[in-house]
Amino acid sequence: MNLLLVGGTGRSGTSLVYYRMILNDEVQGDKDFESMIFTKNNSLIDVYDVYINSYSPERLHHVCNRFKRQVYTKFSTKLPRHRLLRVQKILLPTRASEKVLPFERLVSVLDEFIQGLHDDRTAERPLLECFQIRSKILLEALFEFHADAHNILLEKTPHNVLVFHRIKKIFPHAKLLHIVRDPRAVAESVVRQNWGASSYKEAVDWVRLILDTWIMQYNKKEFDLSSCRCIRAEDLVTQYEQKENLIRQFTGEKLEKLTLKANPEALDWWRENISSDELDYATDTLKEIMQFFSYSPDIFNSTEQSLTTTFDKV
Repeated sequence: MNLLLVGGTGRSGTSLVYYRMILNDEVQGDKDFESMIFTKNNSLIDVYDVYINSYSPERLHHVCNRFKRQVYTKFSTKLPRHRLLRVQKILLPTRASEKVLPFERLVSVLDEFIQGLHDDRTAERPLLECFQIRSKILLEALFEFHADAHNILLEKTPHNVLVFHRIKKIFPHAKLLHIVRDPRAVAESVVRQNWGASSYKEAVDWVRLILDTWIMQYNKKEFDLSSCRCIRAEDLVTQYEQKENLIRQFTGEKLEKLTLKANPEALDWWRENISSDELDYATDTLKEIMQFFSYSPDIFNSTEQSLTTTFDKV
């Protein structure tokens, strides 16, 4: 299993790239499904931290129970409400996903994973290697990944970018496609979401925190930079063929059905929805981020941004 992650700030174009990727035969992914298996509270990373760095039987039992509940809500949303409440003591998500496993299968998969972790505490193999093997088996089961049919397991959760350096501890060969967009445009889009910020300035600050964290990890080389590629959404307007070939080279797959051409109209209308004061605040607050990703503060058109500025970092 080759694990490929798609991440970025929300509303940056991660869904566009993800949907176009899963059309390819080499890639397995599930439409409209973000597992959040690495990013939510009580994630697989939290289990890793306890198992490797702060183990006790009680702590492991506690974090594993919380991890199971988190996985249940994402992978078995069709479970009858009364049974979910009785077994998990949590509510169903408000929106069902297409990724649904039978509850009995989920219980079996998770119990095997957790029991295996307990058994491995006395194994001769190093604990890190044991955890990596168990986690690989777990993901293959949860996503029903079949190596004879696909080469890549694709998982899209925007905040993968914040924890990629930690994901690499569990899946050392994992790769990441980091999708970026003019952060001023991202902030405008975030405000319009029912989960988003209450004001444009608040959204700007939210975007800044996420991308500042990424840049810090990048500059400190907290992960192997060769395992990540950054793609600007604006470049998919005029340089989409180049970016398609970049992904083919990055993954080592033909991806014959891959087409990433983006509609500039969908990327450009954000400027009309913010005031001059809001634009000034965003440009000033995000200036270092824009410089890092080679965005010109005086350009609001995706075609011009793509043609006049070149982003050459991984």
